[in-house]
Amino acid sequence: MNGITVREQLEALAEPDYQKFASSLIPNIDNLMGVRLPALRRIAIAAARSDCRAWLEDVGSEAFEEIMLQAMVIGYAEMEPEERLRYVADFVPKIDNWSVCDRFCLGLKFARDNQAPRMDVYSAVSQVGAGVRHPLRRRHDARAFYQRRLCGRRAEALGRSLA
Repeated sequence: MNGITVREQLEALAEPDYQKFASSLIPNIDNLMGVRLPALRRIAIAAARSDCRAWLEDVGSEAFEEIMLQAMVIGYAEMEPEERLRYVADFVPKIDNWSVCDRFCLGLKFARDNQAPRMDVYSAVSQVGAGVRHPLRRRHDARAFYQRRLCGRRAEALGRSLA
């Protein structure tokens, strides 16, 4: 990263006007810096092409953009499906808003591409999400919510076939 930390890169790209606008779109978020999505994509692609494992270990989780970058890097990085599932399981508890959830789900194309060897994204997520309450909805089972979001309509069918 040329000697600059991820946080320093994000601070250099932050726009106060965009931060105000984006904050109005995402409820319950107070850690948004105001970095636009195309800039985040560029950083994530560069991180995925470099040593993504070390990058994922070093990046913080304090700012919204740092969490969003983790979601993107997990999706963009070249790795074996089993290794990616470990990163997915570690990342799911960090999802606390619709924006991160949507971006993360978009990057999980490996689940669709690896259905032949029966990738079990459903059970990986269900183990992590058990007992977690979704911050935006009361009486909402977060595990079921993230299972549907991560796996689409196939999650329920896959869950039935695993039972």
